[in-house]
Amino acid sequence: MKAKILVVVLLLFTSTLPIIDSSSAQSAAPEVNLECHSLKNSSNVEIEVHPGATLEGIAVCIVSNPTSQYREKISIDIQSGAIQSAGPSSITLDPNSEEEFQITLRAEPQMSEGAHVLRVNATVEEVNGADSPEDAETSYSLIISILQFAALNVEAVQPVAMIEAGSTYDLEYDLYNQGNQIDNFHLEIQTRGGFDGENDSIPEDMESWRYQALLEMELSLPAVRIEVNDGTAWKFKVSVHAPVSNIHDEWPINSDGQHSISVEFTVRVSSEFSCRNGACVFMDVLQEVVFFQNQTIESEEKNELTTESMSKEMVLYAGVGGGGFILFILCFSLIRKKK
Repeated sequence: MKAKILVVVLLLFTSTLPIIDSSSAQSAAPEVNLECHSLKNSSNVEIEVHPGATLEGIAVCIVSNPTSQYREKISIDIQSGAIQSAGPSSITLDPNSEEEFQITLRAEPQMSEGAHVLRVNATVEEVNGADSPEDAETSYSLIISILQFAALNVEAVQPVAMIEAGSTYDLEYDLYNQGNQIDNFHLEIQTRGGFDGENDSIPEDMESWRYQALLEMELSLPAVRIEVNDGTAWKFKVSVHAPVSNIHDEWPINSDGQHSISVEFTVRVSSEFSCRNGACVFMDVLQEVVFFQNQTIESEEKNELTTESMSKEMVLYAGVGGGGFILFILCFSLIRKKK
């Protein structure tokens, strides 16, 4: 009987205890998770800034609510330094759910090559419509890479240069690095047709004397590779030695009465960075050189005319002078006879 009374008392006692929900045994703190990557599924977002580029890059992020009892409002804070960024400011998630969002990154045109940091912060602001009781937050970082590009411009200081036959002259050129990073540039000279004079035949549209002058013209570069900072200019020279053979008499005569000849060659400048990456960026500058013989034909003709005139005058003078002398002798003889 006592045992039955004890069982009844125990049942009555346990019935007065509060009922504990099994879900309350789980963590009551809000949580948030975040992961980000580029469109190439890497930690590096690349942006091209060359002329004509879109200037944009995309980062993809996934934010998740790992709790099973809270509906969370999560604020999104994006920091990207000198790079402009655009993305959602907040996201609301049900328990055990996630959402993907994109961040658009935009660089300035022709921005200098380099690396920047993208940092994304996710913070739980509200839980089930009320302010979050705890600071639950997480963050993720990516690298933003501004890619290098090559661009250049080359200008001849004297597009048409006058050089006396047999002399040496330095032609100057201005090279501008219009890329977004320091670059090395290769220099080379190309003569018309690329012939070297050893086994080449005379082009059909070229006179033999012009061809010969090109062969005798000597070109040299003090340097074949120069380094130029982005956004700056560099001056380089090409040394030209004019032909000195006896072909001047075959050259045409210009309006100044000089034997002269016009020839052309090309200066090519190439970006080492671009060539190393498979697509050479280069620029050709056409240089015209007019070789001339300093002594003019007009002066030669004047000299010949002066010499000839002097010879005639001397002959005439000698003739007149000799006749006068003979006449003087005859007159003198007649006077003596009369006396």
